[in-house]
Order: sequence, then C-alpha cells, then structure tokens
Amino acid sequence: MLQDTGADFVFAWPNAKVTLVGAPTAASVIFAKEIRDSKTPAETSAKRIQEYVDLFENPYRGAERGFIDDIILPGETRKQINRALDILQNKSETRPWRKYSNINL
Repeated sequence: MLQDTGADFVFAWPNAKVTLVGAPTAASVIFAKEIRDSKTPAETSAKRIQEYVDLFENPYRGAERGFIDDIILPGETRKQINRALDILQNKSETRPWRKYSNINL
C-alpha cells in the first residue's frame, strides 16, 4: 500500500538521498547479529552500511515503488516545475480541511 504524500508531483535529482532512517542506524539494526558475530565488526559494519546506501538511499527505489514521479537532472528542474505548474493551473480539487494535517514532531 502506497502512502499518499498529498503532493501532486514528486521529483528528485539523481543524487538525492531518500531515506527515513540513515544507513548507519538501519544497518546496525538489520545486521546487528552478523556485525556482532563477525571477526572484524568494523569492517562488516562498513560493508553493510555501504550496501544499504547503494540499495536504499537513492531516489530510484522510491521511483520504482511509485513514491517519486520522476527523477530529473538538476538543469531540468525549472522546466519540470513550470510544466507541473502549467498542468495544475486550473486545478480546483482540494483536500478536505483537517485541523492537524501533519503529525507533531
């Protein structure tokens, strides 16, 4: 199930870091037993952190899952935003009013 962000369009640059939890934290939890039992924990940890970065901390995974509409080059940003604004120029649909639309952090 995809979570709706409420945005009409979501764009990302190819080098964007897209993550909920940083790679060091995620790898230390996911691979805790492997790192703990390793003969060289620091090396194993570094390897697993890099693996996590390569697999998950990029916009391509989000685009595959439909969270990101398009991955654009930085030089194309202005053109893409203009296109999106042109598409939304006559948009009249809005979301229902909610007192608390964002969670308190």
